[in-house]
Amino acid sequence: MSEEMYLKLAKVLDTLPNGFPTTESGVEIKLLKRIFRPEDTELFCDLRLSFETAQQISERTGRQLGGLEDHLVEMGQRGQIFGVNIGGMMVFKTHYCQEWQEVFCHAISLKRKNQTKRICDPWSTHGIDDCGIW
Repeated sequence: MSEEMYLKLAKVLDTLPNGFPTTESGVEIKLLKRIFRPEDTELFCDLRLSFETAQQISERTGRQLGGLEDHLVEMGQRGQIFGVNIGGMMVFKTHYCQEWQEVFCHAISLKRKNQTKRICDPWSTHGIDDCGIW
């Protein structure tokens, strides 16, 4: 089940403006598993490119409101989504930029450089330049 959630996330990311290409090796799924917890993948897939409050997300998706805003704020703090406080109201949307691979490979490498390098190296054959840190 967990693998399916990450495959769904990769497909959702690939629909965003910058895309998220797949590879034969599946290295993109390994990277997503480093960035997102399983419960984060499901929530990310429910978000839109336009800003919404936690209540709006809850109403649209049927998710329980209790704890939703806290989860969204945490995801924002980890750089998984974009969240901003506008006049005392938190709003959230999907967030993806082309540099994610580099940013997250670099962040992961701070603690696990060797292990991360093994994960990121296959991206270099797809134009990612070894995640820009070696």
